[in-house]
Amino acid sequence: MSTSNTYLKIKNNWDNLAKPIDGLGEFENVLSKIGAVQGSESIFLDPATLLIFISDNGVTEEGISQSDSEVTYEVAKALGKGISTVSHMAKAAHMNVVSVNVGIKHKGEIEGVLDYCVINGTANFLKKPAMTEDEFEKAINVGREMVVSLKESGCKVLALGEMGIGNTTTSAACLAGIKKLYGKNVCSKGAGLSDSGLKKKINVVDEAIIKYNLHNMLPMEILRTVGGLDIAALVGAILESCNQGIPVISDGFITGVAALFAYECDKRVKDIIVFSHRGRERGMKYILDEFDAKPVISADMALGEGTGTCIFLSAARCALSVYEGNTQFKDINTDNYKRFK
Repeated sequence: MSTSNTYLKIKNNWDNLAKPIDGLGEFENVLSKIGAVQGSESIFLDPATLLIFISDNGVTEEGISQSDSEVTYEVAKALGKGISTVSHMAKAAHMNVVSVNVGIKHKGEIEGVLDYCVINGTANFLKKPAMTEDEFEKAINVGREMVVSLKESGCKVLALGEMGIGNTTTSAACLAGIKKLYGKNVCSKGAGLSDSGLKKKINVVDEAIIKYNLHNMLPMEILRTVGGLDIAALVGAILESCNQGIPVISDGFITGVAALFAYECDKRVKDIIVFSHRGRERGMKYILDEFDAKPVISADMALGEGTGTCIFLSAARCALSVYEGNTQFKDINTDNYKRFK
């Protein structure tokens, strides 16, 4: 059964339920998409795993963030202990959390965090490319390997998150490069920048565009040059999810940028990915437009770590209960609604 056929069958099942046609709005579409990726008219949201890649970014040297790499380390420790913001939310959403060190500046193992560290933070991309070709490939392969492992453990839905001070700047630079935009189009205040800090961030992105001629670079070279290890690992995870037939729930801006770059490599990405929320970052609209996506949540969130996926899955489970309950019109002695073209 093809993905498109399964999607249409699930959509028809929704229409036969005792409710107005499209009464649950975009939830019906995204849940049908998830089922189609899984190849089943039964839609599985469990077990769901939130996969978080953590890394540091050398561009923080330019003062583009209120915080420094020490915060990355402290949040990573909190993730490992299960006491970070997203840890509490994931528990409430009945999601497993897997945190992966793909490039934290602080050296040494962190309890509760998987150690797949490629290098202790990227280079400052205003001085030289963020990653070497070898580092870049290793980071992508970390993402792929994690998805293979999760598939083998029975994961049905993969949610993606990230953590790393400076990664809204690396994401903005990547997006500016691939969409031929400029800093003012893609930069926002991230984790609490001042007006002067935002101006500095915009200038950093514009300097990188000129330094590397980003608008004329191939997508993967853009990502290697101004991106982050976390974004590269996310790209690998998304690409491998296409191979493994696992639906992917993207969180916010950083994971959305990763989805855009993965899509440049494999057009199947559009079929497997769902965007959990609209997000506050200015650049999100370019990503959502590329995927013709309509996130079910518009809550002005800007937290990252996969927090949006937790809220999405909680709400999606509520909507799925209607599908699984399978109350038909005949069960309530009512004629079916008709879908008009």
